[in-house]
Amino acid sequence: LMLTDQPTTLSYSLPAGSNYFNRTTQMASFIIDGVTVIDLKISQLLVLSFNLPAVSVSTFYSSNLVANLAALLGVSSDMIRSVNIVSANNNTRVYRRQISSVVLRIELRFEPATNINMDTSNQTEALSNITASIISRYQSNDLQTSWLNYPSLGSVVPTGLNVQEPLNESSVPLSTIDRIALITPPTLCREQSPCDIQPVLVAYDSSGNIINKLGSIDQPWQIQATIIGQPNMVLIGAIANYSNGHTQFTSFAFPYMGTYQVQFSFVLSNGLSSSFVTTSSLIINSPSVSVTRATLSGTQINPISVVSINETFNISVVIVDRISLYPISNITWRNLIWSASISLYELSEYNPQGSLIKSSSSMIIIDTNTGIITGTNLAINQTGMYILNIIVTSANGEYSFEITTSGILVKQINSILIVDVGTPVSYIRFTGDFDMLNSTGMLEIKRAIIYNYLISIRLPIISDSTIYKGSVMSSFVVDSVPENASYAVQQAQSNNQPISDLVTTELVINSQSFIIPSSGSSTSKTGLIVGLTVGLAAGLGVILAVIYASYKFNKRFKHRRLINDTEMNNRSNGPENDSLTSPETSGLQSTPISNPALPTETTRVPSAVSVTTLNVTETIKSMTPVQHI
Repeated sequence: LMLTDQPTTLSYSLPAGSNYFNRTTQMASFIIDGVTVIDLKISQLLVLSFNLPAVSVSTFYSSNLVANLAALLGVSSDMIRSVNIVSANNNTRVYRRQISSVVLRIELRFEPATNINMDTSNQTEALSNITASIISRYQSNDLQTSWLNYPSLGSVVPTGLNVQEPLNESSVPLSTIDRIALITPPTLCREQSPCDIQPVLVAYDSSGNIINKLGSIDQPWQIQATIIGQPNMVLIGAIANYSNGHTQFTSFAFPYMGTYQVQFSFVLSNGLSSSFVTTSSLIINSPSVSVTRATLSGTQINPISVVSINETFNISVVIVDRISLYPISNITWRNLIWSASISLYELSEYNPQGSLIKSSSSMIIIDTNTGIITGTNLAINQTGMYILNIIVTSANGEYSFEITTSGILVKQINSILIVDVGTPVSYIRFTGDFDMLNSTGMLEIKRAIIYNYLISIRLPIISDSTIYKGSVMSSFVVDSVPENASYAVQQAQSNNQPISDLVTTELVINSQSFIIPSSGSSTSKTGLIVGLTVGLAAGLGVILAVIYASYKFNKRFKHRRLINDTEMNNRSNGPENDSLTSPETSGLQSTPISNPALPTETTRVPSAVSVTTLNVTETIKSMTPVQHI
């Protein structure tokens, strides 16, 4: 049973199996009866619509029409499922008469697969190759030339081709290429990293119009770049697809410093001939390109956010171009040899007291094929938020740079942290330049400082922290018992600039906002302070007068007992003179966080078993040798 796509009116009087497929709506209608079973099998379809000049239509209705078209298109005859000749004027079928122009519509597909897994995959690949070949032959003008040499097909040249590729609902007009042009040459290039300005090439037809698409969707045409005079030099990212009206170079780069001239040409692919890709109008050379020395830095990959005290972890960074952040895969170019060391980054404020610990299996691995540097089996022995510092150095001294990691929160072994999701209900806001911190790589360092500050004022945080823009905002989860945060609130309110370059403007704990007095409020209290000082002085004078009067009174009535002196003496030695525990301090005993308060400025005390630096240059004495992959 074949689906019919000619307009028809289905009725119940028609035999079972009668059908109509509407190509516009992509709907199929069937007539069935009570015992009819319809097994609908679907296969991918390629639709070619050739625009032909005025010809005698009878030419196409020869007995070997399908065979001639199959030979022209390079497919088997059984793939051609439908051939229609449609008037270009009114889009209706035409028969054996002369007309001004026609559209020859050909549908190609395989028989529906019997095995939906293996057979479908094979058919998809085969049809993709056929589609790419026909499109490429047309856009390179090879198909038109072949058509002209087929007298049985009218010895005409198609004036246009629209293609509806498999699994696509729209038909796209194709253009024939005439030439290519280098619109933007590669510029601002550094060795081993993509040029800041990537090359852009555009293809034109004979009328000077930009060609939007070359090749099929699955197999677009590609343009390759080579170095003139140095065919053995392999460029990085040297091949790009052509789509959307231009080439799509994204990672074009030179391997070494120097001055070069680049040649661009098409890659030999399905449906293209070697004589075509070497056509002079399809090869273009760039002006001279200067390539400067690589500028390198590094960035962390697969960040570690939370670990427990003494829990081992690995840390990995990759060497990148400092400007584009593009990974440098071949770090041994120019025979460079690398070493690295890992230590704790020294925070400018609120530095926690832990040390970086190594074990007998700790090592630094440098993968020269990927530029990835990994420190293995590391640990930190105290709570707080830490930043690791990786120093990478080339043996010849040409390169030396530091890589700081994201913040690593070290928690107590049995602590369970809450994940902060949704709109923050607890956060602290500072005035500060978020964009500047982000652009200079200081954002994670500032996040660690803020977190450690909050722990130092004994805020019972039970989560990791997140830093946001607005101006600089750090959110977290706080213990739901209000009393546990009271001391921290008082400390935050007493100092609105606890961090050197950040001023606290807002503190919200579990949706309750607390006022942070500004620094200007201290000047407004000057009058109050002066008044209190004068009042205290006057009060002190009254007290001294009373004491003097009492002295004179006692001297005059020295031998008279007014009250029980023994009782007074006992009272004077009562519990009123014992030290009191402040409510805030006693309240701290119920806090769920057992982290000790962190002083604002401390000196790290080294441990006899801690190692703060893993240096590959000393691996023979202290570490497992560095493994270069």
